[in-house]
Amino acid sequence: MQSQQSQLPGAQLPWLQAQREQAKQRFMKSGFPTRKSELWRYTNVDSLLNNSFVPATRDATIAPENIKALAQTQKQRIVFINGRYSERLSQLQDLPSGVYIASVQQALAERSEILQKVLEKSPTGNFHVFNDLNTAMFHDGLVFYVPENIEIPEPIEVVYLSSNDSQAYVASPRNLICLENNASATLVERYAAEHSNTYFTNGLGEVVLNTGARLEHYRLQEESPSAYHISTLFVHHEAQSQYKGNTIVLGGKWSRTDYNVQFHGEYAQSILDGLYLVNDKQLADIHLNIKHAVPHCSSEQDFRGILLGTGRGVFDGLINVAEQAQKSEAHLYNANLMLSRNAEVDTKPQLLIYADDVKCSHGTTVGQLEPEQLFYLRSRGINEAEAKKMLCIGFAQTVLEKCGVETLRTRAETALSESLLNVPAAKIEL
Repeated sequence: MQSQQSQLPGAQLPWLQAQREQAKQRFMKSGFPTRKSELWRYTNVDSLLNNSFVPATRDATIAPENIKALAQTQKQRIVFINGRYSERLSQLQDLPSGVYIASVQQALAERSEILQKVLEKSPTGNFHVFNDLNTAMFHDGLVFYVPENIEIPEPIEVVYLSSNDSQAYVASPRNLICLENNASATLVERYAAEHSNTYFTNGLGEVVLNTGARLEHYRLQEESPSAYHISTLFVHHEAQSQYKGNTIVLGGKWSRTDYNVQFHGEYAQSILDGLYLVNDKQLADIHLNIKHAVPHCSSEQDFRGILLGTGRGVFDGLINVAEQAQKSEAHLYNANLMLSRNAEVDTKPQLLIYADDVKCSHGTTVGQLEPEQLFYLRSRGINEAEAKKMLCIGFAQTVLEKCGVETLRTRAETALSESLLNVPAAKIEL
């Protein structure tokens, strides 16, 4: 770590250097987590730590004609290869006045005050060790700034691609998103690889929504089947702001997705939906931490898992309603469709309520395909494999239909169908 720090961007900025040093000290003090830590109780990091990763290099390239993922991107996109900005693959044009979209390295040279504004609101007390590692070591990532009263009419897409490198690398992208008062935008975030190599993405994102700001944020993770992926997002709500998040996890050998939402102003709203699909020896871990600290805010979370083979899922969701957060409304739900006797899921939705005038609920279900539904489809002439696939996609549609970007929703539906198509009908158990 010490040898790499001298090569990190922003060395001329004392405030950034101080943040990096503090993160480094926290990391050195705590070390990597074990199963004794409640946050990592169900997820063993040993398989990740048993690899030797080198920092991603700047010179990784991919020919555009060889990247299928780019065929489904939005008109406005910013692309990173192995966590490093690719000007050749990015295309940003005709943005509304004052909107700023750039790589972290570019923004540090041009608009460092934007980064400082977002990073100074980082809830470092809620960071886990991999967040500290990202803060100490990040090279690049997205900076997305929308000024007051500006609405961006079309989606902006950030694409993180992995090159077909023989050497296992670690990328530490940092996404910094700030919407000023009454600003509005839609952001699509994708992770994709067109190979099966091993690498590690340790991503961290921060969203600051000022008064009346609205962000729709759709994320699709299709990493390599041998990849390790950590993605943590912190959402900072001021009054009357709205965040709509939709996360679909299909790739990676081992993945962890964290949402941390904090309400700092009244009448704000946060809606989170998610879908995870795991197959043999695949792990998807979802953690939610929703903090209602002020009155009159609402949050809804609906996450669904499809588990095949020896796949493992983890869902750990917490809604914390403080004593002063009267008139809060919060609902948390997790449903899991078990398609194999060897699949496993650990699900733990939780409510901590210290206020007495609230509307809150939480629940979880774990079940299999309904034989009656399968019989009905078979009686209509649909073969067994197709009938099972239809029922699985129907289960997932509750989340997929909430994706407001048609091209991304279509891509997610196609990827889900392809994953299920590759599983013999006999292996999808009732």
